[in-house]
Amino acid sequence: MEWFKVFSAGVLTSEDFIRAVEVSGKKLCIVKSDDKFYALSNRCPHAGAELSKGWCSAGHIICSYHRHKFDLETGRGAAGQNN
Repeated sequence: MEWFKVFSAGVLTSEDFIRAVEVSGKKLCIVKSDDKFYALSNRCPHAGAELSKGWCSAGHIICSYHRHKFDLETGRGAAGQNN
């Protein structure tokens, strides 16, 4: 397994955030929410928008384009969104 540094150590103590990063040619969305870190594709699986332009609420990242919600732990879309 190869490791990639995407942030300085100071990010570990900063407030919650959503950031886009590119690592080894892949566009990722890094989320810090409630003292946990998540890494996911920056592309919304529903509409293709950048998830890093969205926001978090109740353990979900919400796409700014169509407001679809995706669970930060599982990646699954919220019920009733047909995704």
